[in-house]
Amino acid sequence: MEKRAILIKIVLPIVISLVVIITALCCYFFIFKGSKDKGTNSTDNNENAIISEDEELLKLFDFIRDDDDSEYSIIGCKDKNIKELTIPDMFNVKPVVNIASAAFANCKYLQSLTIGDNVREIGIYAFSGCSNLRYVKIGKNVNAVYNDAFDGCGMQYLSINYKNVKSEFSNLISLQTLIIGDNVTTINSLAFQDCLNLSNVEIGSGINNIYIDSFKNCPITDLKLNYSSIHNEFAENLFLKNLTIGANVASISRNAFSTNANISRVEFDKDIDWTLFSGYSACFLSDGTSNIEVVLNGTKLDNISVALNKLSTLRNKNKFDVKIDASLVGQITNTYDFASIGSIT
Repeated sequence: MEKRAILIKIVLPIVISLVVIITALCCYFFIFKGSKDKGTNSTDNNENAIISEDEELLKLFDFIRDDDDSEYSIIGCKDKNIKELTIPDMFNVKPVVNIASAAFANCKYLQSLTIGDNVREIGIYAFSGCSNLRYVKIGKNVNAVYNDAFDGCGMQYLSINYKNVKSEFSNLISLQTLIIGDNVTTINSLAFQDCLNLSNVEIGSGINNIYIDSFKNCPITDLKLNYSSIHNEFAENLFLKNLTIGANVASISRNAFSTNANISRVEFDKDIDWTLFSGYSACFLSDGTSNIEVVLNGTKLDNISVALNKLSTLRNKNKFDVKIDASLVGQITNTYDFASIGSIT
């Protein structure tokens, strides 16, 4: 009994000490470390989300890194049956900057394509043979679209927003609608030559230069322009019927539309500053037998009188039938050239 008592006296303190130490360690891990984990939980979630997104991208695309491991290119598509495609801006926390040659060639089910702002190059034959590709939207940092990148595509709608458009989209016979974004500054010679079904074109505010033959042989009927100075870049378009002048237009040169005898409607944006607007005689030429409908809907009363005076300098043989908000019709004063106005309604 004495030996047992002595043993208990020796062992018991040791056991109690061990229990205290284990308890303290548990408290540290479950309380202090737990609170630290909570502080980093959102970061972990973001990292997990990125990993999950990258895993999904790997199911669709084949990637290759550049030499310094700072950027990625897409070199192939794993799903040839894909219908809608968005080129990712990032992969593995690095930008995707290049679509390699023939990367998506013969994806015959592809109908819609969106290329983001990180992509700089679209390789030769990148989307060739995508015969059902109807909708294409391209971001603002592309500096090279190689010839035949879209060869054999049935593209009907194209939206582009990179600075310098060359001849990469000529001969797109199926193209019907073209949207040129505000980031585009130059549309080069023959850029859209022989797009034989292109009827609807909208051009943004950034344009500095459009060549007179940029749209050679394009039967454009509906045209919206929103860049500062309109010259004679569309003077030879004989199909034009409906013209919209955007708020950023400050001047229209002499004879800008002098051979567009089929123009029947011109709409001016309600926010044009007519006090700064300059238009020159014979901008518009009709057949002389019918008036041109000029729409000023939304234009404020104090700007309309100025607008009407400026309009009188734009006509040739034709008169203008002016459309304004109905509430303003009775408030127009006779301060403009009546000889230029057919009617105001």
